[in-house]
Amino acid sequence: MAWEQIRRGLAKYHLGVALRLLGVIAAAGIIALVYTLLRRRYLWLPQFSPTDVLAVLAIAFAIVQFMDAKRQEREITAIEGSVSTRFVGLFPKNLRHIREVISQADRYVYVMVDFIGYGQYSAPDEHQKYLAALQTAIRNNLDVKVICYTAILGEEERKQQFPDPPAQFEGIRNKKIFEAFCATNKISPCPATNAVLREALERRDALVRPVSNTKYLDEAAAFFVWLEDDEDAVFTFKNLGNRELGLSFRTQDANLIRQFKEIFNETWAMASSDHVAPAPSGLGDQTESGSSALANGVSPKTA
Repeated sequence: MAWEQIRRGLAKYHLGVALRLLGVIAAAGIIALVYTLLRRRYLWLPQFSPTDVLAVLAIAFAIVQFMDAKRQEREITAIEGSVSTRFVGLFPKNLRHIREVISQADRYVYVMVDFIGYGQYSAPDEHQKYLAALQTAIRNNLDVKVICYTAILGEEERKQQFPDPPAQFEGIRNKKIFEAFCATNKISPCPATNAVLREALERRDALVRPVSNTKYLDEAAAFFVWLEDDEDAVFTFKNLGNRELGLSFRTQDANLIRQFKEIFNETWAMASSDHVAPAPSGLGDQTESGSSALANGVSPKTA
């Protein structure tokens, strides 16, 4: 339906261009006729050549086209936004849409993802806003449920994202993101290996878990999803081992959302309440401020 709207809109636009061109030519003809009559009476009026007339016509038409193009751009953008299912970007750019979905909920928010601290390493600012939206939903007594990975499965995935070989150390491979993570979380010194980085990420995940009704999967999810009120959802297909390629889509398609909700409820029924978190080691006295505040629904500085 939306694509048919776009097709009709483009046809209407092209017809409008043709009509406006005819209108400009007709107006120019009338103006030229009137000017000719006036010049016969007022000989002091300047004589214009055909080239001058064409130049004036071109300028007038360009102004009309510019104004019309801006209006059409607004209309096409509005139609595009109404498409029931659309691509909304790669991870971590999808976090803005996820936050919007959560923020507009009135009844429930259901989340199925790998880590509750989704985006804390790659996009700390958007991650903070994402957590704030979840915490607001909890404070408003919405039905908030989160499914994420068990400690064992989470560690396996993190090893794929942050492998042990020294040549793949994040401090070398993605230095800017790595240093931003350390600065945001006030970690000094920064982790010297990816193994220590994985532990730092797990410790911060542990700070967030108390804020939601959470269950855990011991098998990787085929996709991640964020649902609200049977009305809106974001779903992501994640490519393990590459944080930059999480294809994300947003949908208001009722049938698709119903399917996602059924999958979520089935997964929730079989998921475990036990995370079985391993005891972190090797982080020394690196700061972990904010755990009690976060448990009470106040977000600490987490990345």
